[in-house]
Amino acid sequence: CDLYNATESPVVTVAAGASVVIRRCFLHETKDACLDVTGPGARAVVHECHLHSKGGNGITISGGGTATITNCRIGQCSTGILVTQGSKATVETCIIEGVKMYGVQCSKGSDLGLAASEIRKCRLASVCVSSGSEAWISNNIIDGEMDIKPDCNVTCEKNSPPDELQSAAQVEA
Repeated sequence: CDLYNATESPVVTVAAGASVVIRRCFLHETKDACLDVTGPGARAVVHECHLHSKGGNGITISGGGTATITNCRIGQCSTGILVTQGSKATVETCIIEGVKMYGVQCSKGSDLGLAASEIRKCRLASVCVSSGSEAWISNNIIDGEMDIKPDCNVTCEKNSPPDELQSAAQVEA
């Protein structure tokens, strides 16, 4: 499917108590978030999608919402994935690149699981965790800064910058 919205509104909004599965879609052409998951009980599963915003975030999860994001490409937006205000997100096997601020940002008491993804070409930082949030970051290729603020609980395992992976591949060859 091809979903777009040239207005100031998100392409898809999942409100409190609602759930959605978005599979193999292209969400684009919005000045707001491509996907906005907001409020208690709001839940989204996003799989094999491309998300590109003209100014907003790729995906915003806020107000206690939950999202599972797998095998997606996210770019050309303000922040790739924003998890905030007590929300939860699991991000696996995604590529996030070419964003104006953060590849993935987790703030205000939220939880993030980030695994087997590639994050690159982010202007401020590839990953930012702040304000009492928790994050588990494992087996990612992170090209850029990880900005971990005080008052957070973050576990990082087996993450690599791109040049270390290339060096390891040359040694094995």
